[in-house]
Amino acid sequence: MASDDPNVHRLVTLIADTVTAEGGYVHPELIVRHDGASLWLELPRALNPHLVGADGKPLDKPHPDAAPLLVVPNGLHIPVSDLDWEPHDTRLRYRAQAEHLSSAQRTILDAMVELFNTLDKVRVIGQAYAPHALENDPELFALIRAARPEFGTDNAKGRLPGEASPALSVVNSRLRTEMGEAEEGPIGYFMPMIDMLNHHPYGSRYRRTDGGDWRIDIHHPEPDDQVFVRYNRADSLGVALGLGYLETATRFVASVACRVAVAGLGTIDVPGVSGQRRRLPAPTLNRTDDGWQVSALVLEPERLENLRTLLLMPLMSVQPDRGAAANLRSVDEFLAAVLEANTAYYERLLARCTPPFLVDSEPDLGADPGQRALFAGVSAHQLHLLGNIAARLDALASA
Repeated sequence: MASDDPNVHRLVTLIADTVTAEGGYVHPELIVRHDGASLWLELPRALNPHLVGADGKPLDKPHPDAAPLLVVPNGLHIPVSDLDWEPHDTRLRYRAQAEHLSSAQRTILDAMVELFNTLDKVRVIGQAYAPHALENDPELFALIRAARPEFGTDNAKGRLPGEASPALSVVNSRLRTEMGEAEEGPIGYFMPMIDMLNHHPYGSRYRRTDGGDWRIDIHHPEPDDQVFVRYNRADSLGVALGLGYLETATRFVASVACRVAVAGLGTIDVPGVSGQRRRLPAPTLNRTDDGWQVSALVLEPERLENLRTLLLMPLMSVQPDRGAAANLRSVDEFLAAVLEANTAYYERLLARCTPPFLVDSEPDLGADPGQRALFAGVSAHQLHLLGNIAARLDALASA
């Protein structure tokens, strides 16, 4: 592997050599790039014979015949839940003993920690994560909580407990989690090499081989050499909250928390989707004391017809006398109301994040220009998608 920085090259080479020495695989043409605190991996596109699908468009996932980019033995995934990470604003450091780790795991762990500190990730990236960056911007914090009520809480499964800090946020953002035995609860693992891949909503997924190793396939979702992994199924707002950057390759909107009224159905509550969600399950529609609740509502033009069917089915089971046509009209009215509520929210968020930053016509002294610019970009992207979704709904409803 190659890097322009000698120290980064040394640490990355140590990690890669340990992976291969323990039976793993690292593509010999893989290149390490970094700019300040940012680190990413590249593989020359000329080495990928499967850049596009049969329709000539970029693939949303690796080709079935894609060759491996990385194979990491399961035994090299490093359990870090019990390492007592020091709450710190600028450094990554663990305080517990690590004798329970193998020699290879310890080598990789210490190299990863040194690499993150060499790149200044905690200060530059950790402090920029929304839970920390918005500490002095209560106006924006409250507005985001209106859409995602769980934002700023520690309710997400798989997150390490402890004092909130940029260091702990960096650790939590890089974990693979699985349930432990008995009462152990979720265990977080560092993923050597895989961790160096940036997130992309249509990047490769890490998957288990028949032998239990973790494999990443060669895949280029963007028109450059960078290779990616998909860490979660978050929309643009979720990526901004969880990973701290503007992602415009997403094609769906996870509905903000809202309450709408639909004739014949009454009040329908839509809880906001957690920003830390690893996957987006199918929507569920349930009766409440005064109406309905629809959970996990995700809006996407290409899947809108399926969504209408998924919402129609429970309505038909509880009120079949209304008939399919009437129930479907209610579904469409509900979706139109949700789209309107989401559009109104992102228009409000965009206005709050567009200079000059004001509160009651006075300058907002707590505004963080970088965070406001981030969420302005998120708002513009979400509004574009919502417009496409609304157009698709109109076409389906009038068909």
